[in-house]
Amino acid sequence: MDSKIELIMKNFPECVIESRDHNGNLKHSIDFDVLRQILGDQISDDPEAYRFDWVGKNSARIDAYRKIDKTLRPDLDSSLNFDSTENLYIEGDNLDVLKLLQQSYFKKIKLIYIDPPYNTGHDFIYKDRFEMDSEEYAEAIDLFDENGNRKFVENSDSNPRFHSDWCSMIYSRLLLARNLLSDDGAIFISIDDNEQSNLKKICDEVFGGSNFVANFIINSAPAGTQSASNVSVQHSYCLCYAKIISNIEFLIKRSKEELSNRYSDSDGNGNFYCERLWKRGVGGRKEDVPTLHFPVYFNPETKQILIDSEYNGEDGFIKIIPYHTAGVLGRWTWSRERMISMRNNLIVKKVAGEWKLHKKVYESEETGKLPFSIIDANIGRTEIGGLEVKNIFDGKKVFEYPKSVDFIKHFLNFIQDDDFVVMDFFSGSATTAHAVMQLNSEDHGNRKFIMVQLPEVCPENSEAFKSGFKNICEIGKERIRRAGSNFENIDRGFRVLKLDSTNFRDVSISPEELTREKLFDLIENIKSDRSPLDLLFECLIDWGIELNLKLELEEFEGSTILNYNAGDLIACFDKNISKSVIEFMASKNPNRVVFRDESFSSDSERINSREIFKLHSPNTRFKVI
Repeated sequence: MDSKIELIMKNFPECVIESRDHNGNLKHSIDFDVLRQILGDQISDDPEAYRFDWVGKNSARIDAYRKIDKTLRPDLDSSLNFDSTENLYIEGDNLDVLKLLQQSYFKKIKLIYIDPPYNTGHDFIYKDRFEMDSEEYAEAIDLFDENGNRKFVENSDSNPRFHSDWCSMIYSRLLLARNLLSDDGAIFISIDDNEQSNLKKICDEVFGGSNFVANFIINSAPAGTQSASNVSVQHSYCLCYAKIISNIEFLIKRSKEELSNRYSDSDGNGNFYCERLWKRGVGGRKEDVPTLHFPVYFNPETKQILIDSEYNGEDGFIKIIPYHTAGVLGRWTWSRERMISMRNNLIVKKVAGEWKLHKKVYESEETGKLPFSIIDANIGRTEIGGLEVKNIFDGKKVFEYPKSVDFIKHFLNFIQDDDFVVMDFFSGSATTAHAVMQLNSEDHGNRKFIMVQLPEVCPENSEAFKSGFKNICEIGKERIRRAGSNFENIDRGFRVLKLDSTNFRDVSISPEELTREKLFDLIENIKSDRSPLDLLFECLIDWGIELNLKLELEEFEGSTILNYNAGDLIACFDKNISKSVIEFMASKNPNRVVFRDESFSSDSERINSREIFKLHSPNTRFKVI
């Protein structure tokens, strides 16, 4: 939300006013009346305007930008290589997690893949704040459990808001996900016929219809779904949108067999194939570009090619002119000048009994091919993903309908880069993490993953529960561990973070509620069960620092110092820190330094510590929590 206000401040500063938040602190707000005056006729109140609406849409938009009082707490016991890994596994409601990642990963995710609930009538969806009127308020207050976590409920097709609830659920999350996509990034969303049309309309609004890339059709059930009533369905979909479509170029590598078949001719410069030099289709007639209609002369015996005026009437040459269609004069795709400069790349071949001018395209120039819109069953078939999970978990079916590793790798291979961040905020069994590690192992890449998954409880009668997995997150983390053990020379670790309430106590107590015991309870502003690592990561979130960077712990004169990303942030949350510890931290010249309020025995000690940093590290940003 802050980034949007900054954008309006930059372009329409007269619309920005100061107001107070619920805590009485000053903040920037937008005067929409002034903004409407500036935009004038560009604002429409026409009820018949073309748009996609549903019950709860406005509430979903508000919910996406509603502030939360939560944080992400590190879990060292569940992590693998916590200090050094660049991968994240985050447990919690993905709406809240996406909110917390807004600053740290703004425009930093190059590829997002998600496989959300398909809304078949038996899927579970997040129980968000979709209610629109007072009669449903009683239901609204039942959104969260006793720990403050959003509930996860079955969306039955008997629900009168069956489609609306699903649309609201995905809409709020896509609004936040778009902010995380880099300007050359793209999102891929798997879906089936139940919500495909609605999802496309939502994506057109969130990402812009002009940024639509493709609706991939996947042969996910070659034998068909025999449970269908009228048609045996064989396919599903994967919608793809770019952040800015002009910034992306999707290409995939050809197989060795494809390369051999394509580049079947050869000369002294290598293997090549022949591509026509006459323009076909729209704009291919002579009158479209008259300067590109000229003759070329070819000697079949000597193979010599002369361009237009180079020919002086020598014997043995035949005249070749471009045709658009039979009897309709056409034009070349190259100019005279380019044909002359690239003469060695020209070749004349007989096509349907006529000599035609072509260019040589060499295998050394191969950059890949455009991906096809239909994805074959050899990577898209649902059973493949299920077999992979069974193989990983010793023949046990601990997760239903996972995507295959090759399916996710297929999309990863679209990106002409091997060092970027991949996010999946409906992580499930963590196929996306598995695919990232496997592809890094194959091409020595450095892709990083961020997995987000609600710790949905496994039913007691499920094979997952019987195998010892209490929730889906346990399945995903164990899959990453087992899959990663098969790869060498890659980052196989993952840093586990868990969504939880803020580390700070709630001090908003009314005077009539204040007792002596509560007063003593408020002496420390940090909850008693929170660790220095908990505090560090809440500071990283507040400061918008990425959460997957290297962490070093150092002991100095009995104090524990946390050095994040080689001095990007240094913290010490011990009580009553000595002057020498402060000086030691300042000697590292960090970008930021953080202490807790109890780190100083008095206000004067805090002031002195700030002065030490001003003297030894004047550019350090000093903060006390």
